[in-house]
Amino acid sequence: MNFIWLFLVTAIFCLVGALLGVFFIGFVKNPKIAELGAMLIVMPQIFLSEESSQS
Repeated sequence: MNFIWLFLVTAIFCLVGALLGVFFIGFVKNPKIAELGAMLIVMPQIFLSEESSQS
């Protein structure tokens, strides 16, 4: 039961992270700031996924 809960929560967190990036890019008008902001949102997710795959 805990594994099912973990998979559901992980999927929700991934969707929320992706939506945050899309909303940020949509609200910011300057392309350079949007690119920097998207990188700041996505990079921690990449590092967390690599850290969990190494464990």
